[in-house]
Amino acid sequence: MESLQQIYDSDAFGNKEYDTALGVASLIVVLKFQKLIRDSARQIEGLTIPLLATSHDYDFIYEH
Repeated sequence: MESLQQIYDSDAFGNKEYDTALGVASLIVVLKFQKLIRDSARQIEGLTIPLLATSHDYDFIYEH
């Protein structure tokens, strides 16, 4: 994740030329996080409460 953090700290943020690429990269990060939560929830035996995962500024929520 170190290399990803360097990108988020780079001059690309705030530069309109990279807006589309940054949007796609951010979406991929959120989706990978939701996949991690999904895969982890499958390992929890007896999970009886809803488990939700989302990120700041996103309207979609993963629910297990």
